[in-house]
Amino acid sequence: MRKSLLVIGLGAREHAIIDKLSSSPYVSNIHIFSSEDNKSLYSSKLCDITCISDFHIDNDDTKTYFKTIKYIQNNSIDFVFIGPEKYLCDGIVDILDSYNIPSFGPNKFASQIESSKIFSKKIMSKLKIPTADYMSFNNSTNAIEYIKQLKDNTYVIKADGLASGKGVFLPNTYDKAFDNIVNIMDFNMFGDSGKEIIIEEKIYGKEVSVFGFCNGSNVEIMPCVQDYKLSRDYNTGINTGGMGSHGPVHILTSNEEKLCKKYMESVVKELNYVGVLYMGLMISNVHNKYNNRLYVLEFNCRFGDPE
Repeated sequence: MRKSLLVIGLGAREHAIIDKLSSSPYVSNIHIFSSEDNKSLYSSKLCDITCISDFHIDNDDTKTYFKTIKYIQNNSIDFVFIGPEKYLCDGIVDILDSYNIPSFGPNKFASQIESSKIFSKKIMSKLKIPTADYMSFNNSTNAIEYIKQLKDNTYVIKADGLASGKGVFLPNTYDKAFDNIVNIMDFNMFGDSGKEIIIEEKIYGKEVSVFGFCNGSNVEIMPCVQDYKLSRDYNTGINTGGMGSHGPVHILTSNEEKLCKKYMESVVKELNYVGVLYMGLMISNVHNKYNNRLYVLEFNCRFGDPE
């Protein structure tokens, strides 16, 4: 039986998701928060597109969450696909579950794997997943005192919460690190997301992103990809969260791919995780305490830019 879906989110990522879903023989109709002008983008596909233009779900206004619930119920929508991390981290899956509406994505608790870098690090430590050594701080004074003990260009500063992929800083001098910490914690560069930070060991090597479809116990791995994070040529400029990407990339060995799946499945079982799990890896050629060359830099709770 063909299904009617609602896709939440309006970015390029969601456009790609809608484009793919609209080619499926299992989908009869996709509802999207968009103007009628965008229908033509999908006109050659196998299913109907319904544009919702009289209101838009707004994750800063819980009233529109319940408007969305009513819309789902009144339009016989079978399934909800959530694109942006903000909705997932705010608990939209929990709300949908309370109305017995099936959806794709992790609940609020499991979404902390992205919404809190400190939570993520603790999970990795518990599950013995190799990651960079770190310290966490809830005030700028202690963080600044800590970096005074470190050599320049040996650490990374990260806002604990969501920052649209822009909360990571790689200062190469004390002065830049000082500015980063003050801007995040004292000048509220990222609002509440910067109330806490982590300062972690800087790992050198090649980055690769590994993604998996997760059902609460198992993971099906997608092809690996790479993206480009800094805004200017020759790896310079500010961190953007991903300016471009390419894939598939064949960097990992078959044993390393199996190891990645093992790491991801341990997280999925620990958190009863459903949705897409995104694992950012650094492949280092430096021997490390885990006797392998893989470090997990981060987990995200949704599709990213590349895939």
